[in-house]
Amino acid sequence: MPLSTKDHLLSLVDDIELISKELISNAVSGKTPRNEEDELSELLVSKQQALVEALRAAKSQATLSEQEAELQAEVDRQNAKIIRLQKLLKEAESLLATAIFEAKQKLASGDPRRPYPTDLEMRQGVMANPHLGERSSQVTIPPAPVPQTLMYFLVPTSEEDLPKTPRCVHGPMLVFRDSCSERVPRQTASSKRRKKMKFQKLSGPSIFFACSADRANSSCKSRSLKEVQQVLKQVGSSHSMFQSRETCEPRTSTSHFKEKSGKGQMLCRFCGQFVSAGRGCCDDQILIPVSAKVLKSFSANLVPRQKSSKQAQVLFSQQTLSFIRKSIQSFQAVLCIGCPTVFEFLLNQPSDCLLMDIDERFHYFGDKFVHYNMFNHHFFHARDQYRRFLERNQSSSIVVVVDPPFGGRLDVLAVTLSRIRQDLAEVKRSDDAEPSSKSLNLKSLDVLLVFPYFNEAAIRDSFPDLRMSDFVVSYRDLRKFRSTESSPVRVFSSFPLDLSELDSYWFCGPCDRWSAAWNRHCDDCGACTVKTSAHTYKHCDPCGRCVKEKWEHCAACDQCHLSVVHGGRHVDVNRGRCHGCAEAGHREVDCPVVNRAVEGVLRNWRGPPAPKRRRSE
Repeated sequence: MPLSTKDHLLSLVDDIELISKELISNAVSGKTPRNEEDELSELLVSKQQALVEALRAAKSQATLSEQEAELQAEVDRQNAKIIRLQKLLKEAESLLATAIFEAKQKLASGDPRRPYPTDLEMRQGVMANPHLGERSSQVTIPPAPVPQTLMYFLVPTSEEDLPKTPRCVHGPMLVFRDSCSERVPRQTASSKRRKKMKFQKLSGPSIFFACSADRANSSCKSRSLKEVQQVLKQVGSSHSMFQSRETCEPRTSTSHFKEKSGKGQMLCRFCGQFVSAGRGCCDDQILIPVSAKVLKSFSANLVPRQKSSKQAQVLFSQQTLSFIRKSIQSFQAVLCIGCPTVFEFLLNQPSDCLLMDIDERFHYFGDKFVHYNMFNHHFFHARDQYRRFLERNQSSSIVVVVDPPFGGRLDVLAVTLSRIRQDLAEVKRSDDAEPSSKSLNLKSLDVLLVFPYFNEAAIRDSFPDLRMSDFVVSYRDLRKFRSTESSPVRVFSSFPLDLSELDSYWFCGPCDRWSAAWNRHCDDCGACTVKTSAHTYKHCDPCGRCVKEKWEHCAACDQCHLSVVHGGRHVDVNRGRCHGCAEAGHREVDCPVVNRAVEGVLRNWRGPPAPKRRRSE
């Protein structure tokens, strides 16, 4: 085995040292023959020449080593570029797949994804208004409206629009359409064995205003199935349908409780009020004595409101709360909307927290609570606290944690979050004496949304920057969703979530994300496509995506769906009549009758009429 350059140099130095010692000893003794001294001298000269050649070789090798280090650094830089290009290629692949999928869809009028002008833009253009002439460039065309499917809504975008919108106790109402109220189902027995359902088509869909907070209008009766003009006459100039207990003065009982020492105080679990011992409230059976343990978990000691149409209150499990806290611990400010348990869990954290909820019982939290309706950005009180929160954190990183009712409209919630961004921009603009483009270039608010996984498509339409995580949200008080295997609720966020410290999760390199153990990567889709452990998925080549194992590809409708076969005839259980006009062949979203009715009413609406003056007697 050949010696290395270092070992060869060391051996030459040792040889030269030995020869030198031998020559010196011979010279001192003077008894060494002449021929032996000549041999040692020649050997020393040869070793010296070998040492010089070895030093030249070492110098050349050092130069090569430096070049090798430079090449290795260049290789590392190129590898980093390749990795970035691979990520860009993966994003381009997903965008291309999305574009191919959306190319087959029929985009409705007003959808911002349409490349050609909308009806509103065409009506306000030069061709429809030739009198504009050269001033057409100065005309500001309003942006395309939000895609409206099953509900049409009008959310005021400024303070000037508030008087134009009818209001109930929960703030500005929304515009709905009810297609089922105008058609009556009629059963006719065509045979003894089978009954066929037929629809009696009447005058068309009904357009009405309704409460934004109560979707079933069980507690808030601010709803009319009559036309919009008749609703406006009922509203009148006051714009308020009725009053309820939710408009009470905030923190009255809480301040009274804090003035005293708290001894002998009782907490009503139903209304959240503090009362003295022996004094009755809503129900004596739900009064509990106040203690430090009760105040530490205030929201857990209240009786949950179980109306699924308005407030279906549930409590997150300890695992879910710990995960949310770990995910948002890097943010300096947290705005909790509809999630009091998360807010209560973060009270001891250094971050600035504010709770905004429609449940008025959380006045116990004082200045850190704002009575708020998330579906119309309405403040029942304490709007100044919300603005002070934005002013304190205008230069900080803010995350909005939202736990909305699963039956709420996501498009309305998207409008609410956009208005929060506008409020933050106004705060930043008002504090800057000379606003520059750099100071007004605000970073979008990061959002963490809790919602079921089967609404992922609707969430991506309303929140394009949110991505679903495989973390399974579990609850304490729901037996069905207490287990992480049966819960369909997931976490959607605009920032990456780290699941490395949790069990049953693995990191997918191609997707650059953490996936659950039951979620497998599909090479054809280029993503981890399994949504839940309760179903197995397969890839459908015609559809270009993964579908459930029980789904079959239908050549008639060119998509995969759950289907059954009766007597050799293929029957699609997901296809039926339109809910708007009771005709077959299209859905309610694309119904021309419904769209014309709604667009006509909304286009001709100019706000509530002026109240009639009474004649003096």
